[in-house]
Amino acid sequence: MPLMPFDPYQWMQRMRQELDRLWEMEPFSRIPASLGGPIQVEVRETPREVIAICRGPGLKHIHDVKAEVRGRMLTIRRDVDTSLEMKGRQVYKKEQFAGRFQRTLPLPASVNARKQRAAAGDGYVEFRWPKI
Repeated sequence: MPLMPFDPYQWMQRMRQELDRLWEMEPFSRIPASLGGPIQVEVRETPREVIAICRGPGLKHIHDVKAEVRGRMLTIRRDVDTSLEMKGRQVYKKEQFAGRFQRTLPLPASVNARKQRAAAGDGYVEFRWPKI
């Protein structure tokens, strides 16, 4: 068998395909979005602050998501312990899910973590930190 040069881009593409396939497998495919699955995080930078917007089903309060800054790394956590029940004369379907989702990502600038501000709305939680 001839030796092939290592192509990191091709390797990364295969790794991404494998990770996508993993998310389609059990138990990940059984987590209904309405029960509070993984959250999407968008990080923005303004001249004075860094903003992280967390979006996901079931987010309504600032306590639905926890944000922790260490250095220039942001860790977002969401604990889910909920159930979805459809009732009638008989229970046809009942789903429960409990678990923790966590993501860690870099921040574009150093921030003052002690001066964190948070706001929430229907489907999102927003965190703001002043830059140092």
